[in-house]
Amino acid sequence: MIETDLRRDQLHLPDPLPTEYSENLILMGYDQASGHAFYWHWSRMHTDPNRWEGLVVIYRPDGEILCRREFGAHGNNLDVASSGNCSFTVEEPLQRWHATFSGHATKTTTDIAARGLVPDGPTVSLEVDLVFDAVFDTFSAGAAMDNQDWGDGHLEQGGRVSGDIVVDGAEAIHVDCLAFRDHTWGRRNYLTLDRHAWCYGFFPSGRVFLVLEAWHDSDHGPEHARFGFIVEDGKMLPAAPTKTPGLDDPNGAPRAFTVELDSELGPMSIDVTMKHAMSFHLAHPLEMPLGTSWTDESNTINVEGPTVVQWNGERGTGWIERTNRAGRLTRPRQ
Repeated sequence: MIETDLRRDQLHLPDPLPTEYSENLILMGYDQASGHAFYWHWSRMHTDPNRWEGLVVIYRPDGEILCRREFGAHGNNLDVASSGNCSFTVEEPLQRWHATFSGHATKTTTDIAARGLVPDGPTVSLEVDLVFDAVFDTFSAGAAMDNQDWGDGHLEQGGRVSGDIVVDGAEAIHVDCLAFRDHTWGRRNYLTLDRHAWCYGFFPSGRVFLVLEAWHDSDHGPEHARFGFIVEDGKMLPAAPTKTPGLDDPNGAPRAFTVELDSELGPMSIDVTMKHAMSFHLAHPLEMPLGTSWTDESNTINVEGPTVVQWNGERGTGWIERTNRAGRLTRPRQ
């Protein structure tokens, strides 16, 4: 369950290359002091594994969202994933990663992204420089990834992110918060993912929880996959989700829900409230346009956003990620 092999946290480009191979990196967190949250995603493309799709999303406290998506082959196959303006560097495997963005971002809102794909403008200059330092052990999903269509290896790690966000060359926001990063590699095709929920939370006492539950098309591997862990008194323990939320619309409904899980410590229940939301179209087989595509009921829609969490009276911060098919979602009025 705890990953200790440094090589597994470096970038992976096998030779020969498996069918539909990709590698995906994520960094997300919520700095409650500034009211800002961030979400980054890098993905190797099937058509050229040296080319990365990179995207960055900054959630602002006034409801505004700054976002950018691009493609580029500016990294390497050891320690730098880069689409050009957007990069993630492995400075020390299992310990330190460094995310940067320098360019222009589109100004949008949750409602605009929910109604359709995000238009390319208006824009504003955006500089982001964030360093992730490990605080907790690295979790490896291990055999839970067998026969999955979204990866073979899967690492999750909690740590502290610090750095700065500069908007329009003048507004500087300092970020210092707990966050998670995700490193997944192997075969990936969004077509077979029917729906899923992925949720985590940090608490002042040092408690942590993370759970994932996913359902796949019945003719593509196991129909149901789930895994997770908790950290209690500094010790990581395996956990299994028994209740996770669905997704009703691309605005993130329901925004208040309960996550339930089981571990050797017994059943646990966490109250979660989503504070902000951004939708993405997981375009089949492997792209992530900003916003929601309503062109087909089978489209996979992903919604991401920061949360506040409460567990046995203790309050903390976290994140929720959920997908569902467009045909099951309530479409906003135009």
